[in-house]
Amino acid sequence: LDLANQTVNTLIRSIKEDYFAVTKTFTTTANTKSYTWPSDFAGLRRMEHYSTSDPTADIVEIVHIEKRVDTEWKYDVIDKPESYNPFGDRFDLWPIPDAVYPIRMYYDQIKANFIDDSSVPSSPAEYHDMVAIWATILVLPKDANRNANDLKDLWKKREDDLAKDLRSRSSAGPLIMEESWL
Repeated sequence: LDLANQTVNTLIRSIKEDYFAVTKTFTTTANTKSYTWPSDFAGLRRMEHYSTSDPTADIVEIVHIEKRVDTEWKYDVIDKPESYNPFGDRFDLWPIPDAVYPIRMYYDQIKANFIDDSSVPSSPAEYHDMVAIWATILVLPKDANRNANDLKDLWKKREDDLAKDLRSRSSAGPLIMEESWL
């Protein structure tokens, strides 16, 4: 089932790449440059400064260090962060924060595999059947008395329905707003 669930999720991402994007917030700590990614982190889309008290205040993006125009990396500068530099399960902010700053991140979330009988697919509820269809298609070649042609036709129809549905949705997907992980 996990392989079938991952197949459906991959299909969803290929149709609407930001479907599984989530956002989380954290606050920096003065004089601390390194922070860990959230445990469900799969890839960063955007990091930004934002105001917790003034929703109309300008939101300023914190860019990947490679996108900076200047090329000199001064490791000891302390100021409001403008860039981040990823290192495996963590990232550094530069300049090193000189105060507490609220930061919001938009990132792709790792979708968990099934762990027990109460696990549900992460795809839209009306397409959960696609996981079962694909899992059955994977199993049928092992049964010499049956073939998967009818199920492949059904899969193709459901795939077309899913693509049409996702493309017609006005929202980018189930963008989940969560509190800090730090």
